[in-house]
Amino acid sequence: MLLDLRAGRYAAVRQARSLPVLVAGWPRCTPAAETSPELAASTIRALQAKGMLVDHAVASPQPSTPAPERSLDIHASEDARTSLGDVARMLAATATAALQLRHRSLLDIADGIVRRRDATDLRAQPPRAVDQAAATYRRLRPLAIGSRDRCLLESLALLRFLGYQGLSATWVIGVKSRPFAAHSWLQDGSQVLTDHAERVRQYRPLLIV
Repeated sequence: MLLDLRAGRYAAVRQARSLPVLVAGWPRCTPAAETSPELAASTIRALQAKGMLVDHAVASPQPSTPAPERSLDIHASEDARTSLGDVARMLAATATAALQLRHRSLLDIADGIVRRRDATDLRAQPPRAVDQAAATYRRLRPLAIGSRDRCLLESLALLRFLGYQGLSATWVIGVKSRPFAAHSWLQDGSQVLTDHAERVRQYRPLLIV
C-alpha cells in the first residue's frame, strides 16, 4: 500500500517477487505473487507516471518512530489553568490546519513540518511540556472540531498548537486492510497524543514526519 502525497490518494500495489529486485528499497514481503516481468514493468511505469517512483533517487534514511505503547492521559493535568491564550491558539491552529488541508497537498504540508522542526531546538523542550500542551488542546478540541472522526485535521491542528509553544511531536499516517482503513495520529516517543495506543497499533505506518 502506497500513499501519493501529491494527490492525497492511496494506491494498492500487488506484491511481486521481482519488484524488490527492480526497485531499490522496495520491501520484501512474503508470500509474494509470482508475476510476469511484463506485469512488474507495467506496475513500475504506472508508478513512475504518477511520480511515486523516480530514477536515480538520492538515498536517505527512513524515518521511524517507537511502537505506540501508551495513551495520553488528558485528565492528568486537568487542574492546570486554561487561559484565553490557549483558546486563541487552539482556534488559530485548527483554522490553519483546515486551510492547509483544503489548499495544500500532503507533500507540501509534510515539507513545511520538516522545515519548522529543523528551525526548532527540540532539546529545549521542558519535561512533560508536550503532555501538558496536548492535554490542554484535547480538552479544548470540542470547541472547534465536532465528534466526527477528523483524525487528520486533529493531528495537524495539535501539531500547529504545539509549534506555537516551541514544541513538536511526530505525525503518523497508517493503514490497515481487510477492510481498508486509514488513520492519522501524533506521537511523542511511544506515547500517542491524539488517540488510544490500542487503536493505532492496528495500523501500519506509511508516513512518519
